[in-house]
Amino acid sequence: MNSVGLQRSNTEVTLAREGDLSPGLRALIARDPVEQAAFWKSCVTSTQGELDALEALSFGSVTNDVLIRYFDPSPRSINKVFDTASRLQKDQNTKDVLHKDGFYTALSDFYAVFESVTTAEEKQAMMTGSNKEFERVCETVAMPCNRDCFGYALRRLRIAILLRHFDLEGGHQFKHQGQIHHVDYDTENIWSPFVSQNSQKTFDLAVIEPQVSGACFSEYLFNQKGRSGDVHWEHVDHPNMELILAIGQVWCLPAAQLALMFNLEKVQSQISVPDKAALSKNRYAWSFMILPTIYLDKYSRESLQCYRNWYEQRRDPQQKNNMSAKPPRVHVAATYSNLAMMWTSEAVSSLVTVSTETHYIGKWNTDKAKHKRTFFKSLLAKITCEGTGYCCSRRRKAEEDEEHIPHEGKPLLGKDEDLEKSMKTPRRWQSTELQQLFDDNEAEDKAVFGEKATNKETSTIKFEDRFDQLLTNLQQPHSVLRLGSHWDLLLRICANRTHEYLDVLETYEAAIARLTFLLDSHKTDNKDNLIAKIEQIKMEVSKLEMLVNPFANCVVDDLSKHMEMMTGGHRTPPQMKEIQSNILAFTPKCKSIVDSCTDLTVQYDRATGDKMNNILNILTFITFVITPMQLMTGIYGMNWDHMPELHWSKGYHFFWVLSVFLSIVFALVLVCLQRSDKD
Repeated sequence: MNSVGLQRSNTEVTLAREGDLSPGLRALIARDPVEQAAFWKSCVTSTQGELDALEALSFGSVTNDVLIRYFDPSPRSINKVFDTASRLQKDQNTKDVLHKDGFYTALSDFYAVFESVTTAEEKQAMMTGSNKEFERVCETVAMPCNRDCFGYALRRLRIAILLRHFDLEGGHQFKHQGQIHHVDYDTENIWSPFVSQNSQKTFDLAVIEPQVSGACFSEYLFNQKGRSGDVHWEHVDHPNMELILAIGQVWCLPAAQLALMFNLEKVQSQISVPDKAALSKNRYAWSFMILPTIYLDKYSRESLQCYRNWYEQRRDPQQKNNMSAKPPRVHVAATYSNLAMMWTSEAVSSLVTVSTETHYIGKWNTDKAKHKRTFFKSLLAKITCEGTGYCCSRRRKAEEDEEHIPHEGKPLLGKDEDLEKSMKTPRRWQSTELQQLFDDNEAEDKAVFGEKATNKETSTIKFEDRFDQLLTNLQQPHSVLRLGSHWDLLLRICANRTHEYLDVLETYEAAIARLTFLLDSHKTDNKDNLIAKIEQIKMEVSKLEMLVNPFANCVVDDLSKHMEMMTGGHRTPPQMKEIQSNILAFTPKCKSIVDSCTDLTVQYDRATGDKMNNILNILTFITFVITPMQLMTGIYGMNWDHMPELHWSKGYHFFWVLSVFLSIVFALVLVCLQRSDKD
């Protein structure tokens, strides 16, 4: 494919986005993005008074309608202000244009970009050019201005306010503003506004990092002339409120969708799509959907692949003899986040995605490399000859017959060899890092539900890791994805994410297989810890089901109907069928895993209860058998003056004969009672 480079001209795309603009605005758009940002920032000397009172853009301000009133970028909201200002201006004969006084009224009274004028003297001074910043805007926009010029200028003034007065330009002291990734593509080329034209890389996407020297959001927010290609995709990673508002101005996003993204982490899955009539009237009629995304981290995915390899070889009759029956250890590490997806009609073919910060569902290992025994347990094992007695030898031999299959007349492992160190085990598929993660017993890496994922090397929090399969498809010129529209891109993202649901569940199934084997083995100590992990799987899968169910129940069907409407109702896209198939498999699989965990817990409790009952039965039998001896001991242990038996010469022998005889009688009675119960 062609190398990625900055494309400086695409008149058709630019005109489609800008509409009917004045020559001054077109000339400004042709300038460098940094120069554009400097111009618009020079036109806003102060921010709105209500925002000054808030001191910062907080979510609470949304409930007071402050941000929506000042930053709603939707054409419907802007047109309402335009019509009202048109009625209030002095010249009522002209329609669909704003003169200088109406333009100032809209920017001051409604949006508070400039100070309102209340007296005739102040208004006359404004009309004669007392406000230099306003005059600079008027000169560029050209009076009278139409709706397109008014909307474009207003949105750029809003971005300038965010850049100048809310530190959106970033710096080392602002590290949590988010990252922007943008890519335009067609069948043969991929463009990015922030990749050098001389780049030698075959594929490189735009990444804006505020903490990196020389990188700023101004370059992207004012870079209209760099948009090329047939499909336009922008992804924003965990943005703050200022960046959300600025992105909203660039893409004319509706205020309702902006308000949801302010608190995206707590929003449930939902979908909102306009009807076909609205899409035909307005090319920027945005559809909106929130999708829960689940990811496996680097080592968890490697652990899953190791389990798959082991499972395939165990199912192969030819390779089964060379593979241990013990499942490999599993590293479980799943994360979740919300992904907001907004898309336009096919005429504009744009997709905007916003993701929240990533948090863990759970992070743990099934078991340690070696189960260390305490001194007391080791001493007890030596005293009881554990593993060396006849009964232990028979039990160990039976387990080895199940665990190892003879190969060429010899066992796979020697008598004292560790199964995990054999080349016949799944350990050979594990990387050095994963083996160290399993072998380091003292520093087991764990995380609880809701804990933030911060490790960029292992956790799936980078753009390249989250969309790795998608980027692989985009790398190939004339691929099916490159030949499609933004709807194909949207559905491919959803299909990949729903497929990840099943991968996460398969990881839990692998963990259950490992834990089940350990629970069945007599060599395993601390089985209560394994049961605790079984319960943890049950809890995490239940939470995973809770995250995905709203999407499965409320979104998938509406998304399918929307895609059928967009394609004329002739067919369901194959990606949509893949999404439906994954969702249909997800819920039963969750229920199966939860039921398996419940069965294992019940089985373990039953086995523990049976073991305790057996011990109690033995103690009861012993107590019942020695009852005659205890009775006689109590009788002859009394301090009576006249007890003839105490003076017998054979009294001691009489005591033992009678005690043993009665004990045998009691034992026979107990055996008969047990046999009668069985009958």
